[in-house]
Amino acid sequence: MDYFRGYRTFRDDPEWSSKMFIGVLLALCSGFIPILPQIALAGWGAMVVRRSAQGIVSPLPRLDFDFDYLGKLLNPGFKAFIVRLMWTLPITFLLVGLGMCLYFGGIMMVLGGARAGDEAGGIAAAVCVGFAVLAMFPVTILMMMPATIAALRTELTDDLNEGMKFGEVLAMTKLMFKELFLGSLLIGGVQMCLGILGLMLCYFPLFFVMWLGIYVQAMFQAELYRAYLAKGGKPFAKLAPTELPLPQPPHIPRPPQPPQQLPPQAQGGW
Repeated sequence: MDYFRGYRTFRDDPEWSSKMFIGVLLALCSGFIPILPQIALAGWGAMVVRRSAQGIVSPLPRLDFDFDYLGKLLNPGFKAFIVRLMWTLPITFLLVGLGMCLYFGGIMMVLGGARAGDEAGGIAAAVCVGFAVLAMFPVTILMMMPATIAALRTELTDDLNEGMKFGEVLAMTKLMFKELFLGSLLIGGVQMCLGILGLMLCYFPLFFVMWLGIYVQAMFQAELYRAYLAKGGKPFAKLAPTELPLPQPPHIPRPPQPPQQLPPQAQGGW
């Protein structure tokens, strides 16, 4: 599998800069308008998944300030958002609880060592907490893997039910475990480094990192589907279209035409 394909191919489209600009603006608008810009970008990512899974890498899916088109992107984006939410909500509560226990437990260990005058013990406790925090990153990826597969199934088929088939999602996750875990770990690490770099450069590059992350993740999901088929996985019965339907011009009724008058017949003469 080519895990970093998305980082190389986004510039193959001659209009990639204008589409990137619109994506960055949508990411920027997400700071002022809740939910909708993120869902529109998620819908655009779903179109990337569909096109790439069916062999279309360039050009990138359409992305411009056509509000009718952006409204249509909300449909696939909302379905992917709901599926991810349903799969990650219980895991999120569990991870938050573990994180809080780890945080407060580490503080108590460090303070206990400091009060007892055992500086070495306090330092050891702090190091242990640091390693535990680092270990949370792969553990989080491991627990989020079924949500990635569920979203992939929904984005490819445009069917919410495909992402909620518990047994089939887990079976597909098990089959693609190695590629899914390694790709998520590598891409997540690169995106984290790019995000830190964006913070160091006065925040604005973060919105580019957000748009790029959506594209790279979509390309990774398409690669997962191709690898799934290569391993003998069952293909979906029907894939969603790679293009959203274009708006139809409004029908303007023609005004009634007046009845045509026949010319009078010439009168016969001598």
